[in-house]
Amino acid sequence: MWGTSLGERISLVLSTIVTKRVLAFVLVFFLPGTALAGGSLERIVSTVQAISPDDLPTVKDMTAACGANTLCAGRILSQLLGPRAILEKVRHPSSDRIRMVTSVKSIKNYTFDDQGVLTLVLSRFGRKVVFELKKVAANIRKTRRPIRQLILDLRRNPGGDVDRMLRVTSLFTGAIDNAVLLSGRAGTSILPVPDKTPIFKNVPLQILIGLKTKSSAEILAALLKVHANAQLVGGKTFGKNYLLRVIPVNHDWRLLVPAERVEIPGIGLAGGLLPDRPEDEK
Repeated sequence: MWGTSLGERISLVLSTIVTKRVLAFVLVFFLPGTALAGGSLERIVSTVQAISPDDLPTVKDMTAACGANTLCAGRILSQLLGPRAILEKVRHPSSDRIRMVTSVKSIKNYTFDDQGVLTLVLSRFGRKVVFELKKVAANIRKTRRPIRQLILDLRRNPGGDVDRMLRVTSLFTGAIDNAVLLSGRAGTSILPVPDKTPIFKNVPLQILIGLKTKSSAEILAALLKVHANAQLVGGKTFGKNYLLRVIPVNHDWRLLVPAERVEIPGIGLAGGLLPDRPEDEK
């Protein structure tokens, strides 16, 4: 080394510094489970302890087991919380999707027949679900024929955003003050259906349900049965009567933890909603 020129020695030192900085960057941002900021593991454990009734390890115990590895903590917590807790990989949107701000449609398809029966397949509660439903109603108004019956197909709706689901409910019922009760470790809270102008109110309503009808889709079916006199047709639903709280673990992983139990005054969700009649029965 001492036989090299001063310029070569300076270049070697700079190369070493750059290499160390690049290595530090890789360790911080790309190793799974590495804490991105101080206190991340403490935040995860404390948040889970605040919403879960289970007896869980303390922050000190978890730090002793995992150090600063948040993914390690997420795996341990998901195992201790049982099968209802989910540790899942985050799906990062592509740059093209971010630029285009694409939105997956909530209404898979709909038909409006000569007898005035509107059949609408609602497969999810996407970002534009209320807009899509209002657009369907506007298209039907152009036909100058009334809707004599609405068949809402939720048989493959896995649920999703509760707030969007409540806004969908309002299109059938209008405002409901004590729509959903949430009971958790912190007590009981109430979710109302917002005060929106209903566009399908007083239309005879039939809801198709089945085992793939889950979560907030089950809540929608229950609310419409109680408050819109809807008839449930098909099979028993999945039976998810609790909400999941999303807790970020690191950039690539998140932990879904059962938080509040869901109750609909006037109807039970535990064990799944039962249909009023099978689908093939007329």
